[in-house]
Amino acid sequence: MTSPNDPPPAPPSQPQMNQVQPDLTSAVVSEKPKGKTPVLLIILLLLVVGVLGTVGYLAYQNYTLSKNVSDTPPTQASLTVPEVKEEEIVDPYLNYVSHQSAIMPLTFMYPKGWIVNETENEELANQKMIKVNSADFSYEGSDIAQGYDLRIGPVNDLTKKYDTFEAFAAEENTDSLFTQESINEHMWLVKGNEAKTLINKSPLTIALYASQENAQEAVNIFRNILNTINISETPPPVPQ
Repeated sequence: MTSPNDPPPAPPSQPQMNQVQPDLTSAVVSEKPKGKTPVLLIILLLLVVGVLGTVGYLAYQNYTLSKNVSDTPPTQASLTVPEVKEEEIVDPYLNYVSHQSAIMPLTFMYPKGWIVNETENEELANQKMIKVNSADFSYEGSDIAQGYDLRIGPVNDLTKKYDTFEAFAAEENTDSLFTQESINEHMWLVKGNEAKTLINKSPLTIALYASQENAQEAVNIFRNILNTINISETPPPVPQ
């Protein structure tokens, strides 16, 4: 028992708490993952933005370049026809010679080395013929063995006369096998190695004959000769 006069008891002693130091290392380690996520996102976003910007810039540059190219007219150089070398140009009449007929009012050219023979037979209705043969021309039976035979005519005084080329062509070209051509200002009916026209209102035929194996070459040579023929119309002589 305690008396009121007894001194008050001493207050109970407070238990002393042990102060524990926090482990800062573990705290730092645990906090780092939380700080990494936004940084990585920002870096990723920056990379994406950079890539998109680069792609957009390159696309714009490509569009600008293609537009400039399409808007630029072609240069004269791209339209220039390549020059033909001089050695590639071959004169088809390099080895041709000119001839003026003594019996017909015409001139023409023929290959050098060929032989010209003109005949006029007054007893046969004044028939006129020009023959030009290559030097190697020969027959084998009734066929040409080799070479070429050019014939202009025959023309005679008994030949039917035509006032116009149109009337002559209508009669001579009923099957439309010939084509009409103007050669040296003179109208012709032309077919392969043969051609017809009027000379002093009389029909005139020119043809080049050859062996079958030289048929195509004959057409080429004939065309060269035909393109050189010049006819000067002269009135027929007045009978005495």
